[in-house]
Amino acid sequence: MVYPKSYYPDRRRLFVQGVCKRIEPMPMKITPEEVADLVFEACPSYREAWPDLDVGRPNDTIYSIPVLIGLARHVAGMWRKHEFSEFPAIFDLIERLHVEGNKKVVDHVVFYFTELLYIELKKHGINPRFAERRLGPVSFYWLDFLKLAFGWR
Repeated sequence: MVYPKSYYPDRRRLFVQGVCKRIEPMPMKITPEEVADLVFEACPSYREAWPDLDVGRPNDTIYSIPVLIGLARHVAGMWRKHEFSEFPAIFDLIERLHVEGNKKVVDHVVFYFTELLYIELKKHGINPRFAERRLGPVSFYWLDFLKLAFGWR
């Protein structure tokens, strides 16, 4: 079968236009340098634990690690005191970091927040399943991954 010469360009043009309509521009990924500001915005009570934050604040990727470790401990302490008012914002942020964070942010959230939160809750005698119910689907996937990897079932 022979097609007219004008067939190919029109078909290709329509295909490219259709594909371009479906592709949304990718949002910028959240970097480790942005994590602290997002955490303190979601949990103002945790900001009080960092009074000297703005003095000589480093701009490297390592900075997000102590912030997330401290946040996991802070959340476990809040859970023990039954202070749940900031939980929706905190767990929404954790889900957002899992979804919108770059690879380093996801690794930091999985291994320095999710894992430590699970351990801290168990250490305080709190059933970690309460935290599982608050996690979003992606965060729950990573917690399930950790439970399988470490045999926490």
